[in-house]
Amino acid sequence: MHTNIKKNVALLFFVFFVTNINAQNNVDSINVIAKIWSRDSNRNIVYSDWKTFPTATIDMLKGVQKKSPSLDMYGGSSLVKGTPTGFFRAQKLNNRWWVIDPLGNAFVVKGVNSIKLGSSPNNKMAFDSIFKTDNNWIYKTYQLLKNIGFNTSGSWSDIDLIRKMNQTENTHFAYTTQLNILSDFAKNKKAINSDFSILTYIFDTAFESFVKSKCENLIAYNKDPNLLGHFSDNELPFQDNLIKKFLAINDKNNAAYLFLKKWMIENKVDQNQYSKTASDQFTAAVAAVYYKLVATHIKKADPNHMYIGSRIHAAVKDNVYFLKEMDRYVDIASINYYGFWNLADKHKKLFSTQLSKPFFITEFYTKGEDAKMGNITGAGWLVKTQTDRGNHYQNFCLHLLSQPNCVGWHWFKYQDNDPEDKLADPSNNDSNKGLVTSKYKVYDDLINKMKQLNQNEFNIIRYYQK
Repeated sequence: MHTNIKKNVALLFFVFFVTNINAQNNVDSINVIAKIWSRDSNRNIVYSDWKTFPTATIDMLKGVQKKSPSLDMYGGSSLVKGTPTGFFRAQKLNNRWWVIDPLGNAFVVKGVNSIKLGSSPNNKMAFDSIFKTDNNWIYKTYQLLKNIGFNTSGSWSDIDLIRKMNQTENTHFAYTTQLNILSDFAKNKKAINSDFSILTYIFDTAFESFVKSKCENLIAYNKDPNLLGHFSDNELPFQDNLIKKFLAINDKNNAAYLFLKKWMIENKVDQNQYSKTASDQFTAAVAAVYYKLVATHIKKADPNHMYIGSRIHAAVKDNVYFLKEMDRYVDIASINYYGFWNLADKHKKLFSTQLSKPFFITEFYTKGEDAKMGNITGAGWLVKTQTDRGNHYQNFCLHLLSQPNCVGWHWFKYQDNDPEDKLADPSNNDSNKGLVTSKYKVYDDLINKMKQLNQNEFNIIRYYQK
C-alpha cells in the first residue's frame, strides 16, 4: 500500500476510534488541528501535515458536577477514605486505584516536571526583575500551581527549595526524587556514549554496591510526609533489541554477555535466528534484575515511601513480559507517553491486564504555534494556540481519569525553553513546553483550561464511575 494511503487509512481509523470512545463515555467532542513530531530515516526531526483530532473537554461531559470538593492540606479529598499512614501510598478501594495521602484521603497526582529556575541570561534577567530571591520565586510558583490545581512536582524539580518551603511556609507540596541510578553509574564508567547498551552495566560487579551507596542517601527523606516517591531512572532503553546489543559485547567474559548466553541456553534460543517474542522475553529478564536490585535498596533505605519506577517510554510499554516483571517491584508504574492524542485503547487494555499495580503518565505535553518559537525539539504535539494546548490537556486527562488503574499525571514542563540559550540540551531548545514563558509570563489560556479540569478531578471520576 502507498505510504500516503496508509497514513490516511490510519488517520480515518483513529478518528473513528476516538469518536466511538467519546460516544461510549457520553461526551461530545470538538476538533483540534495538530501536527505530530517524528524523525525521518536519517533521524532528522520532521512534523506531519496539519490533521484534525476529535477532542473531548469537561464542558462536554453530560451531567458532570462542577463543584470542587473541599481538600485537605495535601490536596486529597475525604470523599474517599483509605488507611492513614502519615505517608503517601497506593491503595485499591472499590475496584479503583488511588494514591492515599498522609491523612488517609484520596489523592490524584497532578504534577509538573522541571519546576526549577531557568539558567540562561534571559531567565536570570527576568528572575531578578520579578522575583529577586529564590524563596520568593518558589513560594509564588507554588501559589500559581496550587491555584491551577496542581499538587506535585515531578522529575528535575528543585526539591531542596520545595522541601525548604514545605518546612518554613507551612505548605504541603508533594514532590518526587529522580535518582538516576543506572545513568549515573554509566557516567562514572564513562560508558554513556558507548556502542553497547547502558543496560549491560546492570551486570557490572560494582553496580550493586553503587546502588546501595546511592540509596543510603535516601535516609534523609524517609520521614518526610510530603515525598510522593522515588524514581530510580528515566527512559532507560528497554525498547532496544537487547539480544543484539548484548551479543555485540566483544569481551566474552563480560557478565552481561554471560547472562545472555545462559538465558539463551535455558530458553533454547538461537542467537542467529530469534523471534520478537524471544527478544521481548530477554528484555523482561534484564528488567527483572534491574528492578529487583534498585527496589530492594530503595525500600531498605526508605521503607515509608513508594518506589514509582523508571519512567518507561517508547515501545517497551507494549512488551507484556516487561510490564509483568516491572509490576512485581514498583508501587506505581511511571510511563512517559508520546505519539498518541489520547491514551490508546491498546494501552488501556495492556495496563489493566498486565499490571496489578496502578500507573501514572509522567510526561506529556503540546506546543503552541502562537508562542512564536521554533518548536522543532521535543516529542510533544504541535497545535495552533494556547487554548488548543488546554483542550488537549483536558482531553488527555479525561481519558486518564476514566481508567480505574490510573492515579494521575505529570505535565512536561514548568517553563519554556529559552531560544537564545546556547547551552541548552538539544532536546530542550526553542520549544513551547511550559506553563510560563522563558521570562516567567503565564500562558493564561492554557492554565485556565488546566485549572477547570484539575479542580474537578473527583467529580469527573464519580461521573465515570456512574
